Amino acid sequence: MTDTELAAVCWVRAVEQGAGEAVPWREADAAWASAEARRAVGESDDHATALAFLVARAQLAQRRLAERDAAWRSPLHVSAEAPRAWRWLLWVGAGLLAALIVGNALGPTQRINLLAPPVLLLLVWNLVVYALLLVASGRGPSAWLAQAIERARTGISGRGFAAPLVAARARFAAEWAVATRGVQQSRVAAALHMAAALLALAVVASMYMVGLAFDYRAGWDSTWLDAQAAQRLLATVLTPASAVSGIALPDAADLARLRFAEGSSGERAGRWIHLYALTLAMAVIAPRLALAAWAGWRARRAAAGLALPLDEPYFRALLRDGPQRPRPVTVLPYSYTLGTAQRAALGAALAAAIGPGAQPRVAASLPLGAEDDLVRQLPDDLAPDVAALFAASATPERETHGAFVRALVAALPRGAQLTVLVDESGLRQHTGRAPDAELRLTQRRAAWQRLLHDLSLPAPRFIDLAP
Repeated sequence: MTDTELAAVCWVRAVEQGAGEAVPWREADAAWASAEARRAVGESDDHATALAFLVARAQLAQRRLAERDAAWRSPLHVSAEAPRAWRWLLWVGAGLLAALIVGNALGPTQRINLLAPPVLLLLVWNLVVYALLLVASGRGPSAWLAQAIERARTGISGRGFAAPLVAARARFAAEWAVATRGVQQSRVAAALHMAAALLALAVVASMYMVGLAFDYRAGWDSTWLDAQAAQRLLATVLTPASAVSGIALPDAADLARLRFAEGSSGERAGRWIHLYALTLAMAVIAPRLALAAWAGWRARRAAAGLALPLDEPYFRALLRDGPQRPRPVTVLPYSYTLGTAQRAALGAALAAAIGPGAQPRVAASLPLGAEDDLVRQLPDDLAPDVAALFAASATPERETHGAFVRALVAALPRGAQLTVLVDESGLRQHTGRAPDAELRLTQRRAAWQRLLHDLSLPAPRFIDLAP
């Protein structure tokens, strides 16, 4: 599942959880989206088909929401030109910052201070980041920035919209942040590393470009350091670049002759620009590009593992109307004999009560008292789904009906799913058009519900097997 598909599912879920008068989404829309998605993916109950159904349904719903009201389109919707614009802004920003650093490093008087704070600070900053990456273990700047972005998105996205839209966007932001935490953190890390590499590259390019047009002189000055200390500092920073390039570093005596405060005009800055450029390449550009590649790989791996929690009530409810393979259901009538017409109607009633694909296998009717020796009376070929079927015309009793369901729960094999069905067709036929027919039906439903609830048994589902 891609993050775009996951975003569609999260957004439609956020909308449906707050559906009401002010939301442009109705039950008829939900039924339409489920039916169209089911038709698109076909019939199957495997995991891949279930995911495809949820994604297709979310995409259909997302499109309909956007068509009805543009304000209700997904918060992650962006125009095709947006990424290109952000890339240009990134280049311009890096160029301006690099020009500022180089301008301070080279100076307006065409003198390069070899202890130039901007370039050294750039190196120190990157070394600090590397240290944080070693000790933070996933709690470094990228994690903090990712969390800050999600909080900002939650706050900003709702401005100027009606309250239901604000609530929907807040729910989406919370779910999206949790569902894609690993992906977003790695992407933020990759972006930060690429930005740092780009900045260092721009600094290097700027130094060479400025050096082409002006004759810069290199020297040094310091309030606190003497020539020997300055030489140690420069050796610490530039020795790796010197070893790679073969460009020699001056000793303390030679460096003393380059001190501006002593009246020196310095020396041509070429070798120092080469040394600083090579140092930035080795200490910043190459490591940051490698870290960006590593973070990008982790983001792709995390994105490949994106999944939906299909066991949550929202998705379980959707999948009841989703694609299904035939699901055999063993139906155990208790003190109830089904007629031909009732058997014919059982398939549709079972699918409505349990879900699409339910196919009844009606066992022989069990007599009153069957709970006393239930294991011997159960069919040998019990399906994974079992339904206990009662007639609503019978008054539910704890000692018979309740005892039967309890015994059935204990007798079913591990993993079997039990559904309690109560057929109202006989009671409706008996009451006919009497003035209190609906009242009697309501009272009988309440009696069944109360009995099973008091015994901590599955709640009954009421069906009508009238032909």
